Amino acid sequence: SRVWRLTATARVPPLVIYGGLSITSLRSGTRESVNQGNVALADQVATRVKLYIDNTARIVRSTAQELAETSLAQWQQSRILKNHVLEFPEFHEISLFDAGGRVVATSRVGPPETKVSTVSSHTTQGVEVAPIFLDNDGLPTTDLSIRLKTGTTTKRWLIARTSLQDLWRFVDLVRVGKEGYALVLSSDLQVIAHGNPAQKRLVALPVDPQHPLPEVELVSKHDPGESKFAQIYADRDNRQKLAAVARVPDINWTVIVEQPTDEAY
Repeated sequence: SRVWRLTATARVPPLVIYGGLSITSLRSGTRESVNQGNVALADQVATRVKLYIDNTARIVRSTAQELAETSLAQWQQSRILKNHVLEFPEFHEISLFDAGGRVVATSRVGPPETKVSTVSSHTTQGVEVAPIFLDNDGLPTTDLSIRLKTGTTTKRWLIARTSLQDLWRFVDLVRVGKEGYALVLSSDLQVIAHGNPAQKRLVALPVDPQHPLPEVELVSKHDPGESKFAQIYADRDNRQKLAAVARVPDINWTVIVEQPTDEAY
């Protein structure tokens, strides 16, 4: 009996250690699996965002090609612009400007709201994507611009004011579990869209460098060369969350799929 007890006692610690290592390994494997799954979802959302912007940019480029015909009269150019606005409701306005920034033709009845800007923009499909702002309806909006050449020397600008409402709706549909949402940051780290209804007030607010959002701070401090990653951070309520991050190519936007860690793991 004494020998049995000694033998049993000698065997217990290794079994306990093995069990502890197994649980730790299982937890680590589960976390890695969750991280990879959420990053894959963020990457899919980033791909859809890029496709959305690229499709809109192609329409702008196609319109520019129509207007490059030098023989068109001003009323014909305006008619082309009006037809495109009627056909594609995401465009609030499309206007054509000369090299000096003077309006040549516009889809609007009155003066255009857009203007040629010198603000640095990111380019996709040969079209520049300007910084995000809110329109009169409180929806995220951007200007897509492309330079036209008429003849050999004359340069003009075509600018399309574009609503991102459909992008907003798409982001609203992205859910992870019960409390996981997606959000999109612009190149200057403004919130473009947020799937959490309680956080929509953050859309297009200027970035406060003194008190940045935790998500913004997370992205700004990470290696910009890393296109996809997962990291745990504390939100403004000090709740631990898993952030799965994927960059949107060319336009330098960022998609974040965030989920509380107590739900994710």
